Amino acid sequence: MEHGQYINYFDSSNDRLAILDDEHHFYFYEFQDDELVPLEVTFSQDINPGFIFFDPEGHLIIYIDEEDDTDHSRVGVIYP
Repeated sequence: MEHGQYINYFDSSNDRLAILDDEHHFYFYEFQDDELVPLEVTFSQDINPGFIFFDPEGHLIIYIDEEDDTDHSRVGVIYP
């Protein structure tokens, strides 16, 4: 696994791990057969994830920050 210089945020739920590095790159993994397997996530446009966490039901919540326009920041959800 290659990430930026450091991990800015991470969270896990059940067998899934989400990582956001210092360069706002997003990584999503599932633990299968004693190893982390990358899960492919495609975003509909060029986004800048600002924060990530799992809710109690295991949905991954991604806060999407518009650096120049905070009035248009959004939240995305990835279902299990």
